[in-house]
Amino acid sequence: MWGAAKYAMDVRTQKRLDEIGTRFIRGTVDQLAELQPLAGRIHEGDAAGLAELEHLTHQLHGSAAMFRFDAVSAAAGRINKLLKSFEVNPDTWDVALLDSLLIDFTDAVHDAAASRRRRSADHLPEWPDRSRDATRPSLD
Repeated sequence: MWGAAKYAMDVRTQKRLDEIGTRFIRGTVDQLAELQPLAGRIHEGDAAGLAELEHLTHQLHGSAAMFRFDAVSAAAGRINKLLKSFEVNPDTWDVALLDSLLIDFTDAVHDAAASRRRRSADHLPEWPDRSRDATRPSLD
């Protein structure tokens, strides 16, 4: 009896965690729209934009790892590491590398969302269409 009850609780818990993970990745897809204006501010030398991106990527790095979105976590971690290295040595700033890492992050988020959509298709409402190109930061 206890074994079956424990298994049922584990299945319910896992389903709940999957639902929370789905909400997380949906929210992260929505946050991608903020990246292009933020990248533009950073290109213009806005220190507040840089701090905002560092805070955002720090949070996403940890949260994505918690929900096992490993590629998203790794991509956010690479951006965060670059931003932290800039704080230590501003002479090492590489805007082209940041742009490249932002594109990698955007792609990782879209890939994770597509994977989650495929897994969730049977029991979740349809997701709004979010074009990868519309949320990818511009390199201009």
